[in-house]
This record gives sequence, structure tokens and C-alpha cells, in this order.
Amino acid sequence: FYKQVYKEENKIKPDMIVLLASEVSRLSAEEIPSRAINVNINGCYNVITACLKYDCQLVYIGTSEEYGDLLCSNEYSDCVPINIYGLTKNFATNLLYYYHRQFDLKCRIPRIFMCYGEGEVTNNYRSMLSRMIDDICYGRKISIHKGTKRQWCHIDDVIDGIVRVIEYDSNWDIF
Repeated sequence: FYKQVYKEENKIKPDMIVLLASEVSRLSAEEIPSRAINVNINGCYNVITACLKYDCQLVYIGTSEEYGDLLCSNEYSDCVPINIYGLTKNFATNLLYYYHRQFDLKCRIPRIFMCYGEGEVTNNYRSMLSRMIDDICYGRKISIHKGTKRQWCHIDDVIDGIVRVIEYDSNWDIF
């Protein structure tokens, strides 16, 4: 498969690459950190090199986990990740910023907050909200951890936001 991709690579001249691939679960990142590091950092680096090769823009999907426990965070807030997932995504963001400053990589980063939506498979690796909805549907007791505060975003709004970021004219921005 990879040989075919490399063979076809020179035929493709993208204007933009949208990097959606990621190891997204905090739990799985803690269980297998090497996979999160490989996918979230090395995968991002591979896409950076492609963008520089083809002089194309990059939209990289970041995460609220980069902020850590900061509830009222915005794109100007400090990032203090508290888990492997947040650390790897924030390292990738810093890598992108380095390549923007040093090599004029054109990049925009929407940070997604706890995405949920219809059809989501519920398990321990998914968000608390999807597990709560599943508990309600099956008449189970809802488990809420004391002091838990989260911000959620429906998949329709996530898609709308990503489209707006794609259409936004900027060489570097975080949303």
C-alpha cells in the first residue's frame, strides 16, 4: 500500500491538507503512550514535510486537552496539558509553530472541545457525555465525578467550525 502511495505522491499537488488523524483517547494514550507519540507527533511531522514539499497550507485539528484543567480557556490561554494525549497534541502544535516561524509553514489550528454526536460508539475510551447519554437510554445510574467541568461541542458544530477555518485567510492562527 505504502509503495503505491509514494508512487502516486508526485501526481498530487494539494493546496491544503487537513490533518484529522490522531490518537484521540486520553485513556488509550495512557495505556499505550508510544502509539500516541507516534501518531500525534510523528504523524504530524510527516504531514509538515509534505506541506513544505508542496508549498500547501495545513489545517491541524488540535484539542482542548492541550489546555489541561483550564475551564474557561480560549486560544490565548496557556497550555498546561496533564495527560499523554494533551502533551502529544501540544507538542505537535509547538512543532507546527516552529515550522511556521522557521520555514513559513501556513497553518491554522482549531482546537476541538469534547466532540459528541449521533452514532457515537459508547465505551470507556469515549467522552463522558456519550457515556451519560447511553446510561440514560438504558436506565442506568448516571456517574458524574465531583468537581467535573467540561465544555462539549456537537459534531455538526465541529464540522461547521472546521469548514470556516479552512475558508479563513491566515498564515497562522489557533481557534
